[in-house]
Amino acid sequence: MVFAKMKIPIPMSGLATILLAASLIGVAACSKSDEQSAGGTERAFEKPPPAPPIVLPRDAAPDAAPVDVEAEIAKLLDPKTQRSAIERLGSSNDPRAAFALVPMLDHDHVPDALRRLGKHSIEPLKQLLNDTDAKTRKLAVMTLGYLDDPVIIDLLLPLLRDKDSGVSSMAGVSLGAKQDVRVARAVIPMLADDDFGKQFGIVLLLEATGSVAVEPLLEAMQDADARIRIGATHALARIKDPRAFDPMMKLLADKEPRVRAAAVTALSQTTVDTRDAFLAMLEDADPNVRLAVVAAIKDPRAVPVLVKYAVGDGNLQRYAIEALGRIRDPSAIDPLVRQMQTERDQYVREVISNALAAYGEPAIDVLVQVLGNTKATQRRDAARALAGIDHERAREALKAAIETKDLATIAGGVRHYCKLRQPETNALLIAALDKFGDVELAHYMLNCNNSDTDAAARAWAKKRGHKIEMHMTRGR
Repeated sequence: MVFAKMKIPIPMSGLATILLAASLIGVAACSKSDEQSAGGTERAFEKPPPAPPIVLPRDAAPDAAPVDVEAEIAKLLDPKTQRSAIERLGSSNDPRAAFALVPMLDHDHVPDALRRLGKHSIEPLKQLLNDTDAKTRKLAVMTLGYLDDPVIIDLLLPLLRDKDSGVSSMAGVSLGAKQDVRVARAVIPMLADDDFGKQFGIVLLLEATGSVAVEPLLEAMQDADARIRIGATHALARIKDPRAFDPMMKLLADKEPRVRAAAVTALSQTTVDTRDAFLAMLEDADPNVRLAVVAAIKDPRAVPVLVKYAVGDGNLQRYAIEALGRIRDPSAIDPLVRQMQTERDQYVREVISNALAAYGEPAIDVLVQVLGNTKATQRRDAARALAGIDHERAREALKAAIETKDLATIAGGVRHYCKLRQPETNALLIAALDKFGDVELAHYMLNCNNSDTDAAARAWAKKRGHKIEMHMTRGR
């Protein structure tokens, strides 16, 4: 519990005194809290203020009995009566209940009780926002987020910059849930942050704020700071409001390359027809813009340029190969196969295999031809692609490797052979792992749902000091 973290302005000693003090502070604590001296010392009451009249909550039954707040506070000390006391205090509409409950904020039922107490909970929760314990601050932020009062926004905005990421994230969640235009206007300047993680957190907050953020974000798209234009563009793309589509198209001609790239990425998430615009930008002078366009483009007219990029290197090469697999224009099959046969980087060859697998049946014939190659690496890459094609001809081509005991093809087609779950194929997979084994192959064999391949993969990894896990996500 977070007892003794509240700055209750009366002398205290022990848990019972805390609870008793909370029952006596009442409304006066709210009005007095801002009268503390600049040095931080707190003013003690000369005498306890009179308890305010008890007002039933709006949703209480007309004949509901008033809550005896002091009696319920005393029950908080007994674990047997604690939960019922929390529930009753949450229905009391009495500020003394809030001061008594806030020190128990980490109790599962206290946040909801404080939510029902409404504005009475604000002041005691406010006192915890500067607590040295991050968990306490996070709980206070979460609970304040439940309350519907205009002052909450002003209290939570500074917490977006809290040194603890959990607290700042919770502040973002709580503020986003308010869906208030004041939040949007207040946080848009925070998009001017060179820390991508922080900027993206603000983008997510603006997304949660929803349609009320659109107008301020449209204004921000014209800001002099490129970082704000970029952040606003990403936020609007996630909100998906049609009012932003035309302004996004205009940003494709922005003088700042980063903004152009952001506009490309944002527009790729919409239903806007960007084919002509993206095609014109495919050979943009800026490498980051080219990268964004290649990652987004789906236009068959781009194939010649994409084939050219596919024989390059780096991310542009990988994105170009993936784009060719996405577009699936038959004219790119032969160039992809040739690149797969000459490429030295194993990961790039895997990307090519996946792209060819996306073509499906049109790629089968040329891949089957590669299976007859004398180079084991090329047979393995072709088998990897065929294993990703759900077609009988692809399965028949891979079946032949069982008869010839072609371990290179077995290694590449592990995704297919795992599904067979036959003693003969299990033995070939284990032999392939010993001869051509790598961590990725071992991962696949571990996920075959087969005790033989599972044991072999674990033994192979242990012997070589590798760590392999279930539920791999990367395809082969």
